[in-house]
Amino acid sequence: RLLDVAVDAASFLDRGDDGTRVLVLPGSDFASYRWGNTVDPILPGLMDRPSVQRELIPYGSPASANLLNAFDLGLQERTADPDSVAAIARLMRAGDILVQSDLQYERYNTPRPRNFWEFVTAAPGLGTPTGFGPAEPNRTVDEVHLYRTRTGLGGYRRVQVL
Repeated sequence: RLLDVAVDAASFLDRGDDGTRVLVLPGSDFASYRWGNTVDPILPGLMDRPSVQRELIPYGSPASANLLNAFDLGLQERTADPDSVAAIARLMRAGDILVQSDLQYERYNTPRPRNFWEFVTAAPGLGTPTGFGPAEPNRTVDEVHLYRTRTGLGGYRRVQVL
């Protein structure tokens, strides 16, 4: 089960330096993993070590939320400089970086896992990665279609059919 992979990764990260955080990349509005949707990220519930990740609702001070949002925006738009990753991780007191390659990237238009992995592994100043889970492609679900349905008020509304 893929959830077991998340538990294994969290256990590994929990054994890290508890004086540092885990920086989770890329950010996502909601936690929609390839194995299921949880709305909120599961990592904070699986480990005792602090973590930082960009979500829809910002956490922390306005300054730290702005920094994280600006950094993640560059990652999302593929304009970030690989040289910035280690520097931002140090600034956020992150001792480890968790790359989420199991997100339903098509749902919230997050970076494609293979491209993002190539970006992160090209970033200087990071250690050797430790992998968890099968080395299989993260394949998309069928295309999300929008259909019009008639409302009781004579108007139309959009609904997603997955």
